[in-house]
Amino acid sequence: MNVPYYRPTVAEINLDAMTDNILFFRNHLPKQVEIMAVVKANAYGHGVIPVVHHLQSIGIRNFAVAFIDEAIQLRKAGVVDRILILGHTPVEAIEEAFRYDIRVTVFTKDVLERINQIGEKLRKPLKVHLKIETGMGRIGVYPEDVNSYYEIIRSSPWIELEGVFTHFATADEKDKGFTRLQYQRFIEAVHLIEKFQEIPIIHISNSAAMIDLPDLPQNMVRLGISLYGMLPSDEVGIRPQQLKPVMTLKTKISFIKKVNPGQTISYGATYKVEKKSIVATIPIGYADGFPRGLSNKGYVLIHGKKAPILGRVCMDQTMVDVTEIPNVKEGDEVVIYGEQQGSVLRMDDHAKLLETINYELATSVGYRIPRVYYKNGQIIKISHYLLGR
Repeated sequence: MNVPYYRPTVAEINLDAMTDNILFFRNHLPKQVEIMAVVKANAYGHGVIPVVHHLQSIGIRNFAVAFIDEAIQLRKAGVVDRILILGHTPVEAIEEAFRYDIRVTVFTKDVLERINQIGEKLRKPLKVHLKIETGMGRIGVYPEDVNSYYEIIRSSPWIELEGVFTHFATADEKDKGFTRLQYQRFIEAVHLIEKFQEIPIIHISNSAAMIDLPDLPQNMVRLGISLYGMLPSDEVGIRPQQLKPVMTLKTKISFIKKVNPGQTISYGATYKVEKKSIVATIPIGYADGFPRGLSNKGYVLIHGKKAPILGRVCMDQTMVDVTEIPNVKEGDEVVIYGEQQGSVLRMDDHAKLLETINYELATSVGYRIPRVYYKNGQIIKISHYLLGR
């Protein structure tokens, strides 16, 4: 039986929706601003290699990842465009950054010194981006320390300052006061460097700032969560309908049973049936990124109607109530996230129930789930880690 996958649980990736999201931001931003696609964490769970290849096909030439391993993965897949590591690169990995021509974010002097050493040995420079700490409290150089870091960069022929950036902590909130303060701190640091050189790339905005502050002076932006059709929060200035979710997560009913009052469902017997009911089992669980926290409070879509989760979500299976949904049978489609018969269940809906964010749910979609890629309504690729495809 030569089929691309056997289990009916799949993530459908609509690449046309991704294209539309890119076009939305191209029209929203000043013409001179380039887009850097943030594809860390397996392209937010969407499958990084097919996503990057599609983005290349529509003209995106800048990609950001979190770690050097992700960057090397892209190089080995034939990606020759600019790749920037946004996070920490250990000094032991700097030689690999040279080898694969990967841009490194710098914010410690030991990394700068290592780049200088390797560059001198190889007789070639490495492009770096200097991260400025303006209020995120994570990584970066304080504005008051920029001069000492820049002096190391300026004195070395092997360190090429390609970019300077910061990261906003509260751009997804309605009140932009702290965001504007961060921007002011960043610009002061930029001006210190610009006394000595022109900075080729200045990038500040994440998805939220791109939406609400599109005219910030910069020549590149980092498009992350909204590339995949999701909003950074419900406080930003566009509606969810203005973006197109790229992923639809779905499965099929594997078993249906009638249950009587007093029967319990799933581990811990946390749900007791109160009336004669019909319960469906679906082959997806927390090992696939369907959170256990949805036990007894989340729902899925079947025939376009809500089917509440009964009892605890198991590792590989979940039970849902289909008593009020007519004509349900084994093999019927179940939508975990997406649209079905005019009803929509977004990752944001479950994220609110879980008091978390859509980012976490997207990046949690597990490796056991095949990704099926659509373009112009046709399947163009099926990626399945378990079967080596």
